[in-house]
Amino acid sequence: MERKAQAQVITTILIILLVLAVIVIVWQVVTRTVTESAGTLTAKSACLGVSLELKNVKCTTAGAVTATVTRGSDSVGTINMVVVTGETAATAIAAPSSLGSSGVSSSGASTGDFLRIAPVVGTQTCDPTDEEELTCTATA
Repeated sequence: MERKAQAQVITTILIILLVLAVIVIVWQVVTRTVTESAGTLTAKSACLGVSLELKNVKCTTAGAVTATVTRGSDSVGTINMVVVTGETAATAIAAPSSLGSSGVSSSGASTGDFLRIAPVVGTQTCDPTDEEELTCTATA
């Protein structure tokens, strides 16, 4: 009987150790995931509230692009104007003043290409929004 009691105690201890090992492994995975997600969330939160509107996109046959960017009340430092073609190219352009608008120009586009703007807040480049995607129209 003593051997059977010892076997049960040893089995119980091994099960407890196995459960503790699983808890430690799961804790490590959850902690790493939450930490990485929090870092991404902090970086992306700088982009919340950015208010930019792209208007009057025009392209010349030489590949020059002109557009008007209107800015709401936010803290954008510069604007990346992204020309979407087969490959994406970006040009950093100074943002208009708060609640103002300004003309911007870039190169590398042709009629029919899509133009998007991606604001830069501090060192964080925000994702360009599809809402601000306009098609280049030809100019004379």
